[in-house]
Amino acid sequence: MDYTKILAIAESKLHTHYEYVIDEIKLKISSASTGGEIGSLVGGYLKFLRDQNHPAYLLIKNDVDSYLSSFIFK
Repeated sequence: MDYTKILAIAESKLHTHYEYVIDEIKLKISSASTGGEIGSLVGGYLKFLRDQNHPAYLLIKNDVDSYLSSFIFK
């Protein structure tokens, strides 16, 4: 999974009002050493964002969900 795609979604949707969210996602991606660790950190941050900054979360939710749904086996 390419977590820079989630970063790109955040950059395109949140760049004017929620720059700190973009910075946090960049930090989570850069501070992890494996794909699983990146997934855990980015996923954890998105859950935190959902609970703590719902307006910012709603701006990226549909695009992130759409991207992630391509990885779910049906």
